[in-house]
Amino acid sequence: MAEQRKYISVVTDLGAEKIVNAVRNGEKVDVVHFAVGDGGGLPYRPTRDMTALKNEVWRGDIVSYEIMEESPNVIRIKSLLPSDVGGFTVREMGLFDSENSMIAIANTADIVKVRSVDGMQSEIELAMRIAVSNTDAVVFEIDANLVYASQKDLEKVKKWTEKKIAESTIQRDIVIPATTWMEEIVEGGEGGVYANVVQKDVTDEMIPIVSIFRECMSIARNCGMSTTAETVNGGVKFYAEKIPEQDIRASLLLLRASGGSGTYINNMASDEEVQEMLNEVFGSKITEIENKTDGNAEER
Repeated sequence: MAEQRKYISVVTDLGAEKIVNAVRNGEKVDVVHFAVGDGGGLPYRPTRDMTALKNEVWRGDIVSYEIMEESPNVIRIKSLLPSDVGGFTVREMGLFDSENSMIAIANTADIVKVRSVDGMQSEIELAMRIAVSNTDAVVFEIDANLVYASQKDLEKVKKWTEKKIAESTIQRDIVIPATTWMEEIVEGGEGGVYANVVQKDVTDEMIPIVSIFRECMSIARNCGMSTTAETVNGGVKFYAEKIPEQDIRASLLLLRASGGSGTYINNMASDEEVQEMLNEVFGSKITEIENKTDGNAEER
């Protein structure tokens, strides 16, 4: 005999009846709220005949839902317990329709929810999966004004962005030797100097972004170094009003994109500034707790 799962989600008898009637009449079951309760102080296993949570302590909006690719009859619904509510332990979750009927119920391992203290955020993401025979018969009302992303979502975006940046850029430190500069006569009789720094893997389709090292900024300024650089096949071309007195060291960032000109960035953000920005964005502590359906929840 298969071991009975401890934590499950089930479509209630009332929910199953509503879904069957919705399919029969070409209508929809409009699920509008996600509720949680403390189970009356004790854990329990939910049953299909239940019409309410044992002790509801909070009810809020649904923030997102999705039909699972691996199980087309399973819907994953998410809500977010805000930081300013708490003082209870979540042991049960329920979905309610526009007529305040409980469509599905789930139990979960104890989730202690505390209120925000001294500005420290304590948001908790809750997810519940339900299995239905016809997902088209169920619709979920989402607050269009609610902008929401979990910490896990943001981390995924961050990793994806870092990967894409790594794939589309080349970064290295370079030296522009003082002996490399040559005179250049332009139309109208005015002239200047230029330097071709050999970089064998560079093409003229790349965009160069150059950050002059702090100790070399005065050298670049005194020679009238241009704020524009240009990529050519096999190198990067720099311009100035006169030959600099010393070598110029810089950090070169190459973007794999069309076009061949770029600008100098002399003031890059420090590690501390970047960390401060990340703390501001990711400062709230978000915990995701997901109830896993036993896969046997269905309408009868």
